[in-house]
Amino acid sequence: MRLHQGHEIYGGLQERPRTRSPLILPTETRTLAEVTRALARVQPQAARLPVLTQALVTLGRDDGWGTTNANAAALLALSELLAPSFSGGASQRLRLTFEGKEQALALGPNAPLAQAFASTDAAGQLALDSGGSETVVARVETSFIPEADGSQVNAQSSGFVVARELLRIASAGAPPERIALTSAGTTQTFPVGQVIEDHVQVVNPKERHYVAIVVPLAAGMEPLNPRLATAPPEARPTGGITREPTYVAYLDDQVAFYYNTLPAGTYDFYFRTRATIPGSFIQPAAKAEMMYDGSVVGNSNGARVVVAPASAP
Repeated sequence: MRLHQGHEIYGGLQERPRTRSPLILPTETRTLAEVTRALARVQPQAARLPVLTQALVTLGRDDGWGTTNANAAALLALSELLAPSFSGGASQRLRLTFEGKEQALALGPNAPLAQAFASTDAAGQLALDSGGSETVVARVETSFIPEADGSQVNAQSSGFVVARELLRIASAGAPPERIALTSAGTTQTFPVGQVIEDHVQVVNPKERHYVAIVVPLAAGMEPLNPRLATAPPEARPTGGITREPTYVAYLDDQVAFYYNTLPAGTYDFYFRTRATIPGSFIQPAAKAEMMYDGSVVGNSNGARVVVAPASAP
């Protein structure tokens, strides 16, 4: 705390390096939120509680508090501290129009929030039917699916650099054929039964916490989990994982590696799949991201995988 024009205000989080665990209290917002919640429960009439509450609100920006972890901590703290009464609010009637179809919305003391959904790319109109001096705020969220399929995704880097290659495993101990996915939209063809070793490389420029590396598979490919007692010999990759993950998941459609802490460095991930179902399938890009900060992310190029029938030449 510090004094400003005779009033006590929040002066910021003061700490020595490495005194705060980045796994438990990863941000200033999370730390301040937990202190505020603790004080509210132990001393709800404390003089500094409004100061901490104001500081918590001030740390927020237009898009929240920066990460999903910080957002959750701040909202949990504020939900305990702020209990607004809507008993004095006036009722409001609104009309939402999309493509000539109207939908009535009602706001009032018992319903301060109304939601509406529309599946269209056309412009809409929101009109206030009732008069009055009450303020009505509208929030619009838009989501869409890109026209191009996932095989056309180009590699991008916003904190992580991700590259992917496929290794066609040969028989009789011959060296594998390396297929680097250096551009988006390439098509790779394998016969049914072909074993492929997937190699993903992630470059992490600084120590980060709660990191996920997710490698989606083309639908015609079956993951081979070497950790199963019934796994065949060909399930074991020739390459290794640079750093043992905190948790790994071999699923039907992806293989995912999770780290509580990932130091700066370059990391390689290897696992194998088998072509099982004939057809043409999208292979989505591999991705590395911070689980609680979606702005720190990187992905490889997408591709298409064709699984040819075993009888095909």
